[in-house]
Amino acid sequence: MTIPDRLRSRKFWLAVTGALMGVALPILNGEVPPERGLEAAAAILVSYILGQAWQDSQKGDDDAS
Repeated sequence: MTIPDRLRSRKFWLAVTGALMGVALPILNGEVPPERGLEAAAAILVSYILGQAWQDSQKGDDDAS
């Protein structure tokens, strides 16, 4: 997948938005500790990376058969 393809991906933009919200939430709402916001952002980005890796591995399996 090329960079322009990733920029058109809904999964990519949802991951970016989720990560930004995780960082912005402690700033906008003082009730959430900054550490929790960073944990949420990291969790979203890690889940995106793992999802993309799984999807790429499935494409490799399809090519082999």
